[in-house]
Amino acid sequence: MEIFQIIILLLSAILMIYAGSARVRQPVNSLCLKAYADNPDLKLAGEVDVLNEMRAAGASIVFGGVIILLGIFIPELRFTSHMVATVIFLGHAIGRLISLKTDGKPGQQMIMGLTFDLGLGLLNAVCVAIILL
Repeated sequence: MEIFQIIILLLSAILMIYAGSARVRQPVNSLCLKAYADNPDLKLAGEVDVLNEMRAAGASIVFGGVIILLGIFIPELRFTSHMVATVIFLGHAIGRLISLKTDGKPGQQMIMGLTFDLGLGLLNAVCVAIILL
């Protein structure tokens, strides 16, 4: 079971660190702003508040990914790492599901994001249950 937990933590950490650091480096190119950035009538480049919010969210995701990654190397942090991953991934999934119900069907990349969020959130929740049992 330990190898299963480590693989789930590794996949979770890689996804979070990659996605979060992309938002920190280039917030306008993130999926949620890409449609706006592609619209020539909108100018996001100078919208400091929007960029600030995107970078802040990205940095939070990166730090969550680092905590998850630490659980691989520090067994005492494994439970905490799985809990952090569960909360973040299932939190994103629930938000996406609420949006799907209230706002309508998003693009294919957002649906793929929902799939990864839900999948990794549930797998991390299973790991939490394994540790507790």
